[in-house]
Amino acid sequence: MPPRPTPADRHYDKVLSNVGLAFFQSKEKYIAGRVFPSIPVSKQTDAIRVYSVADLLRIEAEEMGEGTAAPQETGTFSHITYGCKKYGKGDYLTPADLANDDGPIPPDQILIEQLTQANMTKMERTWAAANMATSKWDHDCQGQAAGPTGKQFLQWDKANSDPIQDVLDKKDLIHDSTGFDANVGVIARDAFNKAINHSVIRGRFDYTSSASITAEMLAKLWGLEELIVASAIYNAGPAGTPSFTKIFTNNMLLAHRAKTPSVRVPSAGYTFLWTAPTGAPQGTKVMVRRIPRPELGNRTDYESIMYWDQKVTAASLGAYMYDMYSNL
Repeated sequence: MPPRPTPADRHYDKVLSNVGLAFFQSKEKYIAGRVFPSIPVSKQTDAIRVYSVADLLRIEAEEMGEGTAAPQETGTFSHITYGCKKYGKGDYLTPADLANDDGPIPPDQILIEQLTQANMTKMERTWAAANMATSKWDHDCQGQAAGPTGKQFLQWDKANSDPIQDVLDKKDLIHDSTGFDANVGVIARDAFNKAINHSVIRGRFDYTSSASITAEMLAKLWGLEELIVASAIYNAGPAGTPSFTKIFTNNMLLAHRAKTPSVRVPSAGYTFLWTAPTGAPQGTKVMVRRIPRPELGNRTDYESIMYWDQKVTAASLGAYMYDMYSNL
């Protein structure tokens, strides 16, 4: 008698159509486009005028005698230039790719998500390097294990540290040199998760709320319009050798931003988006183009292209806190 068929003989593995694993990060994790206002521009390069805060806060009216002309004094200004660089990524699908693919997600949708995330990761990493680093703002504030001086502060995992007062003190640095209050904060996820368990912060909520402490609650405590928790990661390793890395870690930025772009209200930073080239997105969303290539076997190319520049426009409106914990 021939051997009885085994379960493996009766079933051939195929790709399930109702489940799959695609590690796309939530778009809400990418914060580069949320912190400062975005400005669509018609030229790839241009300049914005910066009126001297020192002059605007120094010039005041003088007592005058009757019949005399008013004393003359002129405020100065300078210019900051921007230059939108072209960023993009591409891939393609052949007719055979489309016909043979058994995955639960259509391959063109996978490519679109992949290319969208590639652009968002680039913008996120570039924003972090330009804003969440030393020597970018007028106020660099480093955490110390003991004996902080000047703009330094006691690291928040040390006894007698006070995260509430520290942030308020750094806000004062901005206000006392510009007249504007910091209204937005960006804090790395690892620092946030430790801060919400700090005894000084928990003590403010022990008798008012039994819920977990949220970014919104901390924003109110620190007098900010918004506190953004930055948590995106990326793979810093070559293909085949992953090295998953936090884009933000153990740091925090306090800044004043304009709610909308304005010629009369300063903002610590702006993102300039060049929208004039054919196919460029008309806002902050990444756009992926399909390009038929009949000369290449009827394959379809997919390209995501953006032109942008992220600019610190007022270094005096930012305070950067780093080395907030000794154990991160």
